[in-house]
Amino acid sequence: EAQVSQRKKQQESLQLLLQGMVDIPYFLFKVRRDHLVSDSIDTISVIKMESPGDVKKQLRVQFVGEQGIDEGGVQKEWFQLIVEDLFSTKYGMFMQYNETNTHWFNYK
Repeated sequence: EAQVSQRKKQQESLQLLLQGMVDIPYFLFKVRRDHLVSDSIDTISVIKMESPGDVKKQLRVQFVGEQGIDEGGVQKEWFQLIVEDLFSTKYGMFMQYNETNTHWFNYK
């Protein structure tokens, strides 16, 4: 009887989730590796417009086309890759000073 009750609760929760009535407790961030910065900016922009409270939720990252489950490792990898990408000369946001091995905002 307990199993039947638990199964019924699971089905009800799934139905509410599918109807959009259950709040997902985390912010799922889906990005493509080859479009890391643009996908990240687009996702944040859409979420800020549609449901701004979601940006305060726990972050879970998923790389599109990959099976990795984010238990912290995928999120850490995303942060490492996005910082590396943003600090590269590709975007021109920062200048690197080789003599001090530091970066600073590109003011030019």
